[in-house]
Amino acid sequence: MTKERIQSDDPSTDFPKRVAEALEADRDIWAEEVLSRPEGPTYQNVKDYLPPLRYVNASFKHYPIVLGLKEGLEKIRLVGNGSQIGLSINPWRLDGSGWTAWFQPDLKAFIQVGRNETPFGDDISKLNGPKYLEGYLPVVRLAYAEDGVLYGQEVFAASIPGLEPRLFAYVKLTAKASGRSGTRKASVSVRFETPSRFTAEGDLLMDEAQRYCCQFNPGWRFDPEASTLTYDFDLAGRTEASAFLLIPNRPLSFTPLEPLNEAAYEQAKRDLSEYWEAILSRAVQITVPEKIVNDALRALIVQTFILTVRDEVRYSSGNIYDRQYLAECGDAILALAMLGYEEEAIKYLRRLQYYKQAGLEYHNDAFRLQEFAQYYLLFRDIRVIERDLPVLIEACESISASRKESESGLIPRERFAGDIPDLVDNLSSNANAWRGLRDMSLVLAMIGRDRLAERYSKEAEELREAILSAVDKSVVGEFDPPFVPLRLLEEAKPFEKLTASRYGGYYNLVIPYVLGSDIFSPDDKRTGYIMETLEKRGGLLLGLIRFSDGLDDLYTLRYTFALLKRSEVEKFLVGFYAKLAHGLTRETFIGTEASSVKLAEGETFRRLLGLAPNTTSGALFLQSLRYMLLMERDSGNDGLYDTLLLFHATPRDWLRDGEEIVVEDAPTCFGEVSVHVRSEIDTGAISATVKMPRREGLTKTVITLRTPEAKGIRKVTVNGEDHRCFDAGAETVDLSGLHGELRIRVEYGE
Repeated sequence: MTKERIQSDDPSTDFPKRVAEALEADRDIWAEEVLSRPEGPTYQNVKDYLPPLRYVNASFKHYPIVLGLKEGLEKIRLVGNGSQIGLSINPWRLDGSGWTAWFQPDLKAFIQVGRNETPFGDDISKLNGPKYLEGYLPVVRLAYAEDGVLYGQEVFAASIPGLEPRLFAYVKLTAKASGRSGTRKASVSVRFETPSRFTAEGDLLMDEAQRYCCQFNPGWRFDPEASTLTYDFDLAGRTEASAFLLIPNRPLSFTPLEPLNEAAYEQAKRDLSEYWEAILSRAVQITVPEKIVNDALRALIVQTFILTVRDEVRYSSGNIYDRQYLAECGDAILALAMLGYEEEAIKYLRRLQYYKQAGLEYHNDAFRLQEFAQYYLLFRDIRVIERDLPVLIEACESISASRKESESGLIPRERFAGDIPDLVDNLSSNANAWRGLRDMSLVLAMIGRDRLAERYSKEAEELREAILSAVDKSVVGEFDPPFVPLRLLEEAKPFEKLTASRYGGYYNLVIPYVLGSDIFSPDDKRTGYIMETLEKRGGLLLGLIRFSDGLDDLYTLRYTFALLKRSEVEKFLVGFYAKLAHGLTRETFIGTEASSVKLAEGETFRRLLGLAPNTTSGALFLQSLRYMLLMERDSGNDGLYDTLLLFHATPRDWLRDGEEIVVEDAPTCFGEVSVHVRSEIDTGAISATVKMPRREGLTKTVITLRTPEAKGIRKVTVNGEDHRCFDAGAETVDLSGLHGELRIRVEYGE
């Protein structure tokens, strides 16, 4: 497959054939192709394999952008082509059924342009956007060409001082003559769909209960029969003209408001930008030499907070996934913790512990324990464990007591997967229950709860022995690669191709949880069997986990970390860039649980099959970025972290001459770390400053400097003195045993 074929803009030519070839192949042939290129995985090398995501399974068709404030009760839905703003999203009114069900807004504002009142964004070929202010702030901008006019739309959600916690949609609509059309007249209209009948009073629309439903600037006219506001732009002698709307998410009893004009609108936008910038300033400050990565990082932090409601991180918003799931939402919470949001993370974790799901009780207990343990290891706040000790002990006791009922020593049978009710001796549930017990026993020992620590450590070891015994009895060795089943102690039937059956598809989603449990060490042969099964039995596309003929990439999380633990960096980077290009929407970074790979007839964009946006989908990118820059390891695979890897998996382009990578005050299991690297590779050097962490337990620290041409290191100095602990071929410098601030200079050449 040539690069020219990959970059074909016409999906009607060879795209269906290329996708069919990739889906039919047992191996990830696209990933192999990327890896074969001299420059290796880059965003540019990955982005054109598939068209971008845009459509959803909903009546509004274009993916939704959820707007709101951190932990706010109210959310506003902007349809991604700018055609509709949904307000007062109502969980009692559904659009669709089953897992495709979206909550209906009580008020819809349809944006129309031109003399024919064409829906904004109706012809996707004439649409530019959506995109965010500065690339990451939730002020959404679109432009649409119609009748010789370029119409602009800018939408954001904010509160008004004195009217909190109410949320308002601020809307700016603009028009300017396009090209040489000479157009002097243009118009926009906003048609409201709501059970109530509106009337206009001055600069306000009121409903039948005399509640305020919309405010507008002078110049709009209202047609009560059509429930439509219209604004006529006069472009004579002007390059651009603007009109403004302010729509409360829910109707309000009349409150005098300041006149709505450009100055008021721009001030509200500045206030919102400052609000989000202040929240982002509290995160670990990460800057890399790739703008799209920096934008995605910040946009996904903002998006995660928008999808919070009070003290809950929700899986999605405005649909039936507007709820919590313990393991999945825990991944999003831990992403925030790793990025420095200590206070929010524990608040969200504590709320998540009330989550229950029948048939997956032990699965949930396992991740409850792991999530609290991970949080404690990052921040070492003993009060967190002491305060929630009853909940944690209950989870430990539930797992421990349950094993007494089983001759095998495993926990009781649980569902094969959340969507498959078959009760099985589930390897994932058992492996993660072991990990939860082990991790919590280590934490209990750290806080001086020695008797409990010893008790659960013993339980964990007994459970691990039972698991390994059951795995040994269950692995199908007469298969290539040997097959490690999820259903233990049964006659396992290996999957010829994972995505060819429902059970194989769900095996593909669940088995990464086994990799993440570390029940097998990274170099264990059984870890290798699982990795090979995913890679050689149709489990991956561009390094992302497949499901049927699409992607379910949020479940890629633990597979990608297994790659890092095994130092398979290039494979990791394929998935990292594929997630950025194909698991998130372009320029708005919205992900979902599942997405289509194939195109529907007549479509040129892909479909988000799950319910978007999705916090766990964002967590895959956020945690991947953190681990490529900073990753803790326990060399004995015993849960006692002892190794810190700095810049273990950075793309080689990030150290081109003149580029910098900065990480400031990042929490790790060894304390806060800062790293600042600057490349002067064209003159044969790279300089770095590392502020080492201060906690005990760190025995090995290694920084990797992956240069564009993999140049060998010739000389290293640390704080002005020769430093001989480096591996020229591996591009690593060993900083073990050093403390404080280290000024490092690495020289290359003969």
